[in-house]
Amino acid sequence: MNRYILRISFALALFFALPALAQDVPKGKALFFKGAYEDAVQALRGKHPTPESLTWLTLALQEQGEWVKAQNAILQFKSWQENAGLINRMGELKYAAARYDEARRHFEQALQVDPQSIEARVNLGEMLAKWGKKQEARELLQDVLQRYRTAASPATRLKVLAARACIPLNRFQNASNLLDGASKQAPGDWRILERWGRLFLDKYNFGEARSIFQQALKLNPNADAALIGLARSLELKSPGKSLEMLQALLEKEWQRLDVLLYAAELNLRMGNRKKAKEYLATALAKAPKHLELLTVQGQVALLEKNREKFEATAATVQAVNPAYSRYFTAAGEILNRNYLFEEAAQMYRRALAIDPGDADANAGLGTVLSRLAKLDAAQPFLERAFQIDPYNVWTGNLLNLFDSYVEYDTLRTEHFLIRLHKDDTAIIGPYATALAESAYAAMVPRYRLQIDFPVTLEIFPKHDDFAVRCFGLPGAQVFLGICFGPLITMDSPRARPVGSFNWMETLWHEFAHVVHLTLTHNRIPRWLAEGIAVYEASRANRAWDMNMHLAMIGALQKDDLIPLARLDRGFTGDPAKVTFSYYQASQIIGFIVEEYGFDKLLQLLDEFRREQELPNAVKNIFSMNLKRFDAAFAAYAKEKFSYPEVDFDGRRHAAVENAESTRKALQKMIEERPNLFFAKLRLANLLIDEDDFTGALPLLQQARDAFPEFVGDLNPYAQLARVYLAQGDTAAAVDHLFQLVSRNGKSFPAALQLARLADGTGRTDVAIQAYTTAIQIYPYEISVHKRLGAILLQQNRAREAVREFRVALALNPQDKAGVHCSIAEALLQLNQFADAKHHALLALEIAPTYERAQEILLKAAR
Repeated sequence: MNRYILRISFALALFFALPALAQDVPKGKALFFKGAYEDAVQALRGKHPTPESLTWLTLALQEQGEWVKAQNAILQFKSWQENAGLINRMGELKYAAARYDEARRHFEQALQVDPQSIEARVNLGEMLAKWGKKQEARELLQDVLQRYRTAASPATRLKVLAARACIPLNRFQNASNLLDGASKQAPGDWRILERWGRLFLDKYNFGEARSIFQQALKLNPNADAALIGLARSLELKSPGKSLEMLQALLEKEWQRLDVLLYAAELNLRMGNRKKAKEYLATALAKAPKHLELLTVQGQVALLEKNREKFEATAATVQAVNPAYSRYFTAAGEILNRNYLFEEAAQMYRRALAIDPGDADANAGLGTVLSRLAKLDAAQPFLERAFQIDPYNVWTGNLLNLFDSYVEYDTLRTEHFLIRLHKDDTAIIGPYATALAESAYAAMVPRYRLQIDFPVTLEIFPKHDDFAVRCFGLPGAQVFLGICFGPLITMDSPRARPVGSFNWMETLWHEFAHVVHLTLTHNRIPRWLAEGIAVYEASRANRAWDMNMHLAMIGALQKDDLIPLARLDRGFTGDPAKVTFSYYQASQIIGFIVEEYGFDKLLQLLDEFRREQELPNAVKNIFSMNLKRFDAAFAAYAKEKFSYPEVDFDGRRHAAVENAESTRKALQKMIEERPNLFFAKLRLANLLIDEDDFTGALPLLQQARDAFPEFVGDLNPYAQLARVYLAQGDTAAAVDHLFQLVSRNGKSFPAALQLARLADGTGRTDVAIQAYTTAIQIYPYEISVHKRLGAILLQQNRAREAVREFRVALALNPQDKAGVHCSIAEALLQLNQFADAKHHALLALEIAPTYERAQEILLKAAR
């Protein structure tokens, strides 16, 4: 080959190699939009960068969390300070790294180089708005909107920038419309969808945000900002799913600040302070002046009772941005979430001192004041919050609910202010007032407490109204009542399906919270709070016990009790675990009282009032560490829940449908293992269905004697009552139904059946108790009040009888004249002749010839 051919070959090789030395911007952009960031970087790198290639290169690097590399790429471009786009881009990178002063200088420099730079104008306007320079920001952003309005055919870029300009100006609907139009104009740009989803997220429309984030992720599965947004949108609905998504993000993008920030926030909200601190430390090492990260650090300091660190962090934040009220607003939110309402109110006020227009601080302050039962003080802040941000559904819901209070009555007792819907006042009002004062008398002196405020009790006829009062949103079906300290809120018995809960048990449970929250200044851990409330309810009435012996037995058999150090976490997540956490906590209270005395429980409460951490509190009171405490409780529980003569296998056979084959299988099982508890119950039920009462009876008696605490489905008491009734032994049926109702205060049919059977056989004491239990579950059955009133009247308990007859009258019975006469007869026993005459006359107005009313009228005239 001669030299000429060699030269040609070399030239061709150089020609074909040139594309590798240049940037392929279209390819790089396409890869960027698909989320193939590493490939995009390779396509956009080269020896001859252009402002356009550098812009897209830095965007790809930033998505990988490599903002330092992105900055270096711009710095290597010699004339970058002469290009407004690159200067602005450098400002964006500096801002992302929380180097705010440098970011602002770059945005200003970009505008000096090119006064027409819309990107720099929007970035600077957004920043000035956050730094409290409202007028300067408004001028910049209004200019952007003017350019949009005068553009003949606005490009996608201009629409997005105009949308961004709208947000600091509180023109959220305009912003949404612009982003909607931009997304249609550029259907492949996931960044528009991510920004649009974020807008919906910020304005509390989680469903719409979720849908838009999902669209963005279809375009780019690696759009991490959209994935964070999606996780945030799911938190209320499915926090476990949010945590799962976060873990997946951390595995591949642990270096991104927004990922680390969300990891810290979510773990803190879910009670894992240790992990939150780890993510914070990693992120703050990268960006020590990051305002959002410092905000979370302040929240952690408050939870750790490190006020010095909180204030030091506050000083750092204020030095960075004196207008940043969010630091104190977020502090108020975390304190509010932890029931420290007075302290939360102080933080919200500090936020409002910085920025009176902070909508979240106004809403937060209004909410905590309402939780402190200070409605008049709360209202102006809630109204101000809603005026600033009418998209806040929590605030709007609360204001609407408070407006509905015109339909409520307020009853006052010595220690309570009770707010009831007018339709409930005459029906549950008499019981609520008496029960509340009984709870007060039973607990306040015993806990050596003085309460210097009236306790407000609000009872809602609609569950969603209760949920709004507590959480700002409908739903929250797992809750029956909530106590905030001076305020108790709860469902009315008509807010739930008949027989789904015992409303009097709920009231007692919630008042127990008033006691320990007041004693500890709301500084009690969740396990201790719920444990005491469940313990006090079951102590007041055996029928109010949670009856979770089987769950405790199963946990002990599997060595699956929840360690005390982790018990607070058991109150979030899986509903079955939450329910068990309540029960285990109550058993721990029983263990403390029985083994160490009630005074030790009071001393433990005092430890938490003085803000001791759990390990120190346990050590100070019980002279042991948490591990030894757990072991001691486990030993106590094993002894208390020991049933060596009972075999709890056989539960799975309850699901078998073929009666004949099931009966034979169960009989064989019992022959081989005579102590099978559930097998006996299931077999007895099959035999009863076949009218073989003789065969069922001994099985049920054995099961009852072996495990008398069981009152669940197919319990021996209900089945024995069926057998005895079938055999004509009503007295025995009453005895067993009485045992059931005495243990289970939530079975309305059992209570009614017992009441009527006992009443029919002359066992009035049992009938009174059964009717009373029925009222505790569902007080809207007219016949219950009429019959209970009649029994009480026969026993010369006229005052109680009057109450029952008045409730019956409020329920609008068909025989109003008869009920008026019953009231009058009870009033005669009380020598209240004028009132008796009044009711007799009312009866005669309905039935002018009613002889019973006429006779009462004669007696009342004496």
